[in-house]
Amino acid sequence: RGTIRGRQKTETHMPNDQDRLFKELIAKTLPELLPLKSELTPIPNSTLSPEFAGTFQRHADYLCKAVDSEGNEWVLHFEFQSRRDADMVYRMREYHFYISQEYNLPVFPIVILASSEGPKMPTKLPKGEVFHEFHLLELSKINLDFFQQSDTPEVVAMGILSDFDGMPPEEVVPKLIDRIVEISPNESELHHHLKQFQIFSRIPKLSKMVTRKLKAMPITMNDFPTAEESFFNEGKEEGRKEGLEEGKWEALASLVKDGLHDVQTAASRLAISVDEYMGRM
Repeated sequence: RGTIRGRQKTETHMPNDQDRLFKELIAKTLPELLPLKSELTPIPNSTLSPEFAGTFQRHADYLCKAVDSEGNEWVLHFEFQSRRDADMVYRMREYHFYISQEYNLPVFPIVILASSEGPKMPTKLPKGEVFHEFHLLELSKINLDFFQQSDTPEVVAMGILSDFDGMPPEEVVPKLIDRIVEISPNESELHHHLKQFQIFSRIPKLSKMVTRKLKAMPITMNDFPTAEESFFNEGKEEGRKEGLEEGKWEALASLVKDGLHDVQTAASRLAISVDEYMGRM
């Protein structure tokens, strides 16, 4: 892999199903999670397009509008990470520029971190950089009670990623399942929320235990994949993505070598910086 600013680049974004799940849930969990980091109030039904005009290839995970106490509009920007990424602050700087340009509003950036695994993750750039910082909402540092006391099933499902405060997972998992059962309005939604819970359980490596508990429930849960099936499907998707990325890289590198593309164009097509591209050469 290449390097960014002399450091080894690691891909720490979430697998597709976890990423899609966070995007699906953020609108419902926002009213309870946002006050942990900001006094802004989200504007209902104000989701913004995560795509940007021009050559910037990345898509933001979630954007919506919010207002401050004086009525000024902001853009809330959320990114979701499965583990720490030492270079996240540089990616957030890029997002900040394009979001500001696209919507002409101040931006409040938040990274939701699902796990404390990985290297130290700075949230601020050195002095002199235009972009200053992002706000880190670390789910594993929030006490289990916050999630367990919620009346929103999607928030309760996130409790599997929280700080158990010394309580063993064998006790936590049934409590969270019971709470989801209690507040889900019907069996169809219950089934949906328990699937969400199962997907989240892969991040702290509790999917085998969760799957056993779900399959033992007295409702029809047979279409839950086993932990092994989930792991296999996840691996297939990651392998497919890796192959596509590698093929695209090799094709563009060949075009640069033959003088048909310059380095800047190739880097833009790969959605990476010129420095990162040169680091992979």
